[in-house]
Amino acid sequence: MIRHELITPGVGSGTQVVWDLTAGTRVERDAAGVVTFTGTAPTVVADGVKGLGHPKFDVMGQESPRGHGRKRTGMRAKERPVFMPILFSELGEDWAEVQRLFWRCVTPDTPIRWRVTAPDGRVRELLCILDPEEVSYDLDPSIVYAVEPLDMVADDPFWVGDPQSALLAVAGDGTPFFGPSNFGPPLYIQPSSTNGQHRFMVDGDLEAWPVLTLTGPIPAWSVTGLPSGSTVGGVPLLAGDKLVVDFDPTVQAAVRTRSGVVTNVTDQLTQSNFFRLVADSMGGMEVETFVSGTGTMDLTYRPRYWRAV
Repeated sequence: MIRHELITPGVGSGTQVVWDLTAGTRVERDAAGVVTFTGTAPTVVADGVKGLGHPKFDVMGQESPRGHGRKRTGMRAKERPVFMPILFSELGEDWAEVQRLFWRCVTPDTPIRWRVTAPDGRVRELLCILDPEEVSYDLDPSIVYAVEPLDMVADDPFWVGDPQSALLAVAGDGTPFFGPSNFGPPLYIQPSSTNGQHRFMVDGDLEAWPVLTLTGPIPAWSVTGLPSGSTVGGVPLLAGDKLVVDFDPTVQAAVRTRSGVVTNVTDQLTQSNFFRLVADSMGGMEVETFVSGTGTMDLTYRPRYWRAV
């Protein structure tokens, strides 16, 4: 059986509620992520859930009076409609209070993460929001055991998996492994832990957009997607600095944290040819990294899928 969870903001600023609609439980966390309360939740009528399969899509094509049918030239996935029939029961807490809290957390302007866990343990998520065309509340809210419709829409129709670390590049400081005491420093085994070219497989059904995280000190750095040669680099980092570069076409930004101060430094990138990671390519994806200093470069991504399972 698939496990269905909704992750919503809580009532207070920065708080969060995880609604397990399969087990009928909820966990409330404060802004620091500490669990502050556990209680009951509505349950989902699994047979009525919609949104787990492929999204609808438009097909582009060419037609000619000289030939039959058409020639496909491309496709575009459409937003994904989502529907959940949910049921509030009298078990546990006062069901009316649980119902009020649920609808305070699920509002028209609040993004909601729908998380499903397959029987084999794989987890995928879909970002949803209430569907303005379908939202209705026709039921008497005092009726117990009435199935209430939760209509949502996913503007980005693709499911995403947990973040994957593709590579970790570490620049050496030139320190001899064995010091005067004849004992070496701690040794950590890391995948792709040197500068140069790295090959790795990209999970998912579609292309993915990486997130690059660098920690200083790094006087100079760059990462290049091969064979395209698209390169992103620049923004030197001091010791303690952290730089996050998001390659997503809707973001494409570099944000630096220095002494607790967060600054958008996208305009300081000396090269900003953002590239994508190609899933299921023959032989895997190849990138070339360069990191000077003694900092680290971590390249992660979230695989994207057509379906929830």
